[in-house]
Parts: sequence; structure tokens; C-alpha cells
Amino acid sequence: MLRVKDLVKRVDNVLLLRNINFEVEKGEVICIYGPNGSGKSTLLRIIAGLERADSGNVFFRGREITNISPWDVVESGLAYAFQIPRPFRSMTFHENLAVACMRYLEVEEAFDLAEKTAVEFGVGHLLKRSSDRLSQGEMKILEILRSYLTGAELLLLDEPFAGLDVENAGMLRERLHILKGKGVSMIITSHRKRILHEIAGRFIELKEGVLYAEGR
Repeated sequence: MLRVKDLVKRVDNVLLLRNINFEVEKGEVICIYGPNGSGKSTLLRIIAGLERADSGNVFFRGREITNISPWDVVESGLAYAFQIPRPFRSMTFHENLAVACMRYLEVEEAFDLAEKTAVEFGVGHLLKRSSDRLSQGEMKILEILRSYLTGAELLLLDEPFAGLDVENAGMLRERLHILKGKGVSMIITSHRKRILHEIAGRFIELKEGVLYAEGR
């Protein structure tokens, strides 16, 4: 489904990513873990089209998507969830979800799907709540569900557990389990692997811009 080949990224002559190679199969959930500053977020942002690679290639479903625009990446079937959620603050939880569906649905259908999805993921009680009144965990769930509702086949989740307490982390983990059960492919970055041991099927260590290890 996704293939990253010999990816290199430099900033001010500093090598952030060195010859990164890995693949993601359909329905697979991968955790890329490593310390802060190891290049995890940079890697996801390049795949999402938010940053440009200096060399190397990214292929999705056989099509090269290296350095194309973020919008074209979404159109190809990938969606990126920011580490710091970016909802429309003036909108409710429901409205934020509906906007994500409007890429391919009419307004009424978008709101119907947004409501159905919120209920399915156990957050129907948040539909009428303004996004500026959500907890950190609820904001993360909103960010991830918005990405999911773009119709993406592969979700790129950048440090979704960063800054969450135990309760909110548990709440988010439950929703990721639901996504996994639906067969949604995911690349999830984290500075620790333990938090994803029941969700990810494969773990890849990234340290100082180099892929060091891979396994369960």
C-alpha cells in the first residue's frame, strides 16, 4: 500500500532522515517510535506532503506521491492528524466532523455521517459541544476522526498520546482499537512503544534519523 524508499531530509546541512526504507500493507498498523528529535514527525510530514524530501521516493498504491501538495496527498487517500489538534474553534464537534465529509458528500449527508460516526466511536455525547470546550483527549479524538472521515485508506497519526494523562490516553486508545477493528491502516508515531503494544502489529525504531530496528 505505502512504500518509502531511500528517503533523505536535510535542514541547514543537518541530516534529519537518512535513507529511510519501509512499507505498510493494507490494514496494517505500524508504530514508529523513538526519542524526541529522532525525526518521527518529519517523516510523517514528508509522507503527508507538509514538508519536502531532499531525495528518495514515497509511493502509495503504486503511484509516486513524493513532494506533491498536501491536498493531493489527501485526494490520493492519506490523511494526517496533527500532534496539536487544529479544530475550527467556532464550530461544534459535530460541525468539525461534518466538514471533513464535505469533500465527497452533500451537506445533509455529511452531517448524518458525522453523527453516525461519533455515535459508533462512543462520542455522540460530544456532538453539540463547542470544540473550545473539549478536553485534550476529546480534542485528539476529534482530530483523528476528522482525518478518518476524509475517506482516507491510511491514517498518519503524529504523537497522538503526547500530553495526555492516563484517563485521556485510555480513552484515545479505545478509539484506535475501533479503527483497527475496521481494518484502517495506520502509521502512529510515539516516543514510547509500550502504549501501543495492543494496537500496532509492527514496531520500527527511529533514532537520530536512522531506522535501527523492526519487530513486535
